[in-house]
Amino acid sequence: MKIQKLLYIDRRIIYLLVAIGALIPIIRPIGLPVVPSAPVQGLFERVEELEPGDAVMLSFDYGPSSEPELNPMSAAIMRHLFMREVRVMVVAIFPLGGVQIAIREVARITSEFDLEYGVDYVNLGYKDGGQAPMKAMGVSIQDVFPADVETTPTEGMPIVEDVRNYGDIEVVITLATGIIGEWWANLVNAQFGVDVAVGCTAVSAPKYYAYLRSGQMIQRGLQ
Repeated sequence: MKIQKLLYIDRRIIYLLVAIGALIPIIRPIGLPVVPSAPVQGLFERVEELEPGDAVMLSFDYGPSSEPELNPMSAAIMRHLFMREVRVMVVAIFPLGGVQIAIREVARITSEFDLEYGVDYVNLGYKDGGQAPMKAMGVSIQDVFPADVETTPTEGMPIVEDVRNYGDIEVVITLATGIIGEWWANLVNAQFGVDVAVGCTAVSAPKYYAYLRSGQMIQRGLQ
């Protein structure tokens, strides 16, 4: 049968066809439009509603294996927040590389803006315990993070003194893999009422639609 003959095609021919198929759009872009989905547009509009000086918590809750998907999200979100002159508090709850990624990506993006550390943004680093520090930050962020990622005391930093707990935060945005995005929704949003947005990997996306439709997340994040 003709279909069976396909099984005997030299694999080098298959690799060549795949390479040609990948290279053609790079050499001669097709120019297909990029249309943001409704969740993406909603998150964009929520950030647009923020006033200069408002505070947002950005949590890096993913590791190296998820960087290809989530690094572009973190860059786009940070640029948007800083363009809006929003103060950003960076944390990391994911134990496998989240803080290292945060250090690198925050340094890369903040270098594009005229920002003052401790005033316009702060990287508080990683805190072990999963849901425990999430809940404790509802009482006092400074008690959970007495020092930043470089072990500099947070006492006296204007952004930490002004933003005491979730009551002073407009939105929590987590870039998450695994279950951590769900923790932000069912703990921080449900118990403290702060808006939560999740940027997730494609494989995690389906489970977040339930939270999105129930109103526990303002948006599911980028698609």
